[in-house]
Parts: sequence; structure tokens; C-alpha cells
Amino acid sequence: GGHVSEFEVIYSLNNGFKKVALENPPKLKAGQVLLRPQYLTICGSDTHQMEMYQGDNLRLGHEWVALVEEVSKGVKNLKVGDRVTATAAISCGDCSFCIEGKTNYCKKATYLGSEEIGALRSYLVMTEHNLVLVPKNIERAAVLFEVAAVGFEAVQLLKRQNNQSKDLTIFGCGSVGLMSALAAKKEGYKILLVDSVMARVERAKRLGFKACLDKELLLDPANKNSFSQIMDCTGDNAGGRGLWKMLPYYAAKGATAIMVGKYKGEISIMPDVLGRLGLKLVFMSGMGIDSLKNAVSSFSDSIEELSHEFITDTYNSDQVAEAFKKASVREESLKVLIEIGAG
Repeated sequence: GGHVSEFEVIYSLNNGFKKVALENPPKLKAGQVLLRPQYLTICGSDTHQMEMYQGDNLRLGHEWVALVEEVSKGVKNLKVGDRVTATAAISCGDCSFCIEGKTNYCKKATYLGSEEIGALRSYLVMTEHNLVLVPKNIERAAVLFEVAAVGFEAVQLLKRQNNQSKDLTIFGCGSVGLMSALAAKKEGYKILLVDSVMARVERAKRLGFKACLDKELLLDPANKNSFSQIMDCTGDNAGGRGLWKMLPYYAAKGATAIMVGKYKGEISIMPDVLGRLGLKLVFMSGMGIDSLKNAVSSFSDSIEELSHEFITDTYNSDQVAEAFKKASVREESLKVLIEIGAG
């Protein structure tokens, strides 16, 4: 089409974000689709990777939507003009994990948001099996399906632990904590959300949840060792401490904790403390394409309305550095959106 200058955005430790010219899109192989990314949102794991990164060619971005510009022979279910997204794992499609829809465990996957490729670019070429169709009438809000799917996967992981209780305490009222709460509500859980930032607690309340500040929980001694199902959607990026150190304080005997948030520092484990509690820790490893498809059907009716609470800031592809700076201020922003090519 009329795209004169193709580009991608690369992050390096020394130069920050740079917009770099790309070659024109290659000729498509059978089964491949040429995509024009439209919108992208910054994820906590993007800022987490950026803070850790010491090299000079990181390609961030894995929460995105694109328009299909061209399809090759062998593409069955997509056509030009369709709006699509994908998980962060670009999977092989053939291994046993891929066949089961657990693409997040694919051994041969490459990842969006790595040194190899990110979604902050003017075009992407992907195979059809990695793409998920999103409803045509949902535009900017469609970037939120990825984080909705993380919430969906976290709740499925919790359900697989077969606990009798329907009480769930979610620590962290960022996008993942809120989406996990919304997914858990659909499954009939009774939810309490907890955060250390007042603005985030208020947002959770606006979305209809019972929510409080972590220090309010600490003030009531009845909360010690009283929570049987915990979801940790915190982590230690953007200067936060995360829940980890307090987990043995809050967890009831025999509790299950689903670990969703990312910790980049080393964390100490006290086997004695965890043993006395009989605490079951379950770590989540990304989310597979089936969860993304499920999230698209489950959240299609509400995602547009949710986007007004979730998308707090908008930038363009020349303002990536500012966008990332904004995304790391937890008091002010939730989802920061970057318009790549509005199409």
C-alpha cells in the first residue's frame, strides 16, 4: 500500500528508544499473513525487561492489534481488512503443546518483546496459526484482549487446583489484577482486591469490586493467616516491593497462591515457614492461544467499556520513550497506548 517508510523501534541501554528504518515486507510464504500493527499497549513485563536489559537491540511490545494487509496461499480463515492479535509466543504449531493450544509452552517459540522481534513496528509477517481474529467493531479497545487473556489463564490455573473455597484475594490492582478479578467474577468467586496505591484501589471499586489498601489489611490482626486463595499480581518492577515477603503473613494453612506478577530480583524462600503453612505455590508461565481465543469471546461485550478505565494515556510511535516513562509511574497510569499506524 502507500506505506513509504517502514520502521521498527529498538531499545538499547545507551541510546534508549530509536526508530529505525526497515526493509520493505518480504514476499509471503504459504500460510503467512502480512499485518499492519495499529495499536499497542505497554505491559508490566515490557518495563520489567527494559529495566533489566543491558544490551543494544531489544524489540519490545507484545500487546497489540493489527489489520491484515495481505494473505498468502494456504491462509484459510483470514482475509484482508480483518483485525487480529496474537499471544507473545510465536509458536511452531506442530509440537504436542501447540496441538493442545498451550502455545506458551512451545519449545521452539520465538517471543514478541525480545531481541528477535517486537510489535513496535510498521509491519509484521506471521503464520495464520498464531493469529486470533478480533471482532471488527472493536478498535483501540482490542489491545486489551491480551491482558484479559492473562487474567483468564490465571483463573483457569486457580480452578485446576480444585480448592473448595470460592473466596479469592488478589494482590495488585494493575491491569492483570483487574482482569483476573473480572475473569474470576465470571466464575463465581468472591473477590477482595488489594493494592498499595490509592488511585488503583479506587479504580477497582469503580469496576464494582471490594478493594482496600494493603495497610488497611495489616491494621486488622484478624487478617493474619486468613486467606486460603491468593493471587499475586504484584511483582517488584517499577520500584514496588510486591507481595512476596508478606505472603506467609496472609496465607492460611493449606493456602494456594497463584504467582502471576514478575519478580526480577532474587527472592528468599523460607522452607520452614512455607512448610508449617503447607503453602502451595503455583507459578504461571505466560498464556496460550486458547486462553486468548476464550478471552476474546468472553470479554467482547465489555472490553469497549472497560477500555475507558484501562487505557489512561495515548502516544504515537515517535513518543515511545515518553510512553514508557509514563507507564512506569504506577500512581498515574494503567495502560499506556501507542498508536503505531491507525489504519
